[in-house]
Amino acid sequence: MSVDLLLNNGTIVTSAGEFKASVAVDEGKIVAIGSAASMPPAEKVLDLSGLHVLPGFVDAHVHMREPGLTYKEDFLSGTSAAAAGGVTTIFEMPNTLPLVTNEKILLEKAALLKDKAYVDFCLYGLIVEDNVNELAGMARAGAIGFKLLLAEVTGGVPRPSNGLIFESFKELAKIGLTVSVHAEDKNVTQYYTEKLKAVTKEPIAHCWARPPIAEEEGIQLLTLFAAQAGNKVHLVHTSCGVDLIRAAKAAGTKITAETCPQYLVFSEEDMRTKGAVLKINPPVRSKVLVQKLIEAVNDGTIDTIGSDHAPHSVEEKTKESIWEASSGCIGVETMVPVMLTLVNKGLIKLGRLVEMGAENPAKIFDLYPRKGAIAVGSDADFTIVDLKMEKTIKAEELHSKQKVTPFEGFRVKGLPVYTIVRGEIVAERGEILGGPKGIFVRP
Repeated sequence: MSVDLLLNNGTIVTSAGEFKASVAVDEGKIVAIGSAASMPPAEKVLDLSGLHVLPGFVDAHVHMREPGLTYKEDFLSGTSAAAAGGVTTIFEMPNTLPLVTNEKILLEKAALLKDKAYVDFCLYGLIVEDNVNELAGMARAGAIGFKLLLAEVTGGVPRPSNGLIFESFKELAKIGLTVSVHAEDKNVTQYYTEKLKAVTKEPIAHCWARPPIAEEEGIQLLTLFAAQAGNKVHLVHTSCGVDLIRAAKAAGTKITAETCPQYLVFSEEDMRTKGAVLKINPPVRSKVLVQKLIEAVNDGTIDTIGSDHAPHSVEEKTKESIWEASSGCIGVETMVPVMLTLVNKGLIKLGRLVEMGAENPAKIFDLYPRKGAIAVGSDADFTIVDLKMEKTIKAEELHSKQKVTPFEGFRVKGLPVYTIVRGEIVAERGEILGGPKGIFVRP
């Protein structure tokens, strides 16, 4: 009896180590791992000599802008960027229009997107001031988790009151799903933004307007609330505050943290040359804090890597005044190559990247071992990479609608060769193959 696909001669990488093996895939699942001689015959065989086979990357933080903001990006273009970049599952954020604040809207969004995905996708629900009673319904509808914002962002989502946040955390402790939080506190950022707006338009002022204390205050608040409520909190796009996270974990709080490639590669000095193209929230930090973040990646304080893929139109990103330019940058297609470059530079080990990019996000959001694992019975999702291949990132070659990235001109070493989702090769060397076959995945 033959199987659908056989992966031969590749080096399999897990957080535990690397080993040479063949992998047999049938009906979208991994059915055997072992020597080439022990494998069944297959309809299709890939010779992966010289390549590394990683579990499919799970990007738990993307904004694909559909519905309501599709002039920035849409699900077809955004998920094709994910596929080209070696990402096999994405978690779509809820600040689309309408905001995903109840079961009905979540189900409607899932139905709208189901035939537009080149990779598998999950959907977040949103926590706002008056929807604590809607959280259980969204969980029933298949929400992967919930998003909470302590600062106002794209979509104009208002920050809930502290009382509401605590009540929602107690409700989430019962439901069991994770809440992903943008931890910058808006009271601090608004104060400094207003103060600086009056005196300067230079790009680096965006960093000064959102100082580390804003994020650290948010982390402390969330840590206190989560410790009392007993729920799971995931800090997104962490740029600082790693000592606070370390201490919270040591105290037994159910807290995890994500960072993004842009916080590991760029510092606030880069704002002087890149300008508004690098305007993101939280902002990029000092070189000292970047180094601390890299150390936190390596010692396990930071649990996951996500892209915070947040497209805006070229016009929105290139305003003359830094205060008028939109915050956020595209990143789902560049995340894996940039992180592989850091591996090649010796800043992070490949097994640690697999843990952060695939295993941990799947575990934190209750998808493991269906996702994030190379194991018999797991979905046949693979990010197959050539660690020696080099390329210069050019915005015009990316699959997103908006061709503007802070990684323009960045030289990468390490690129995805095949992106495989449930046994289907969806991209090869950056080119999309076939139509959208991704499915809506529930925890």
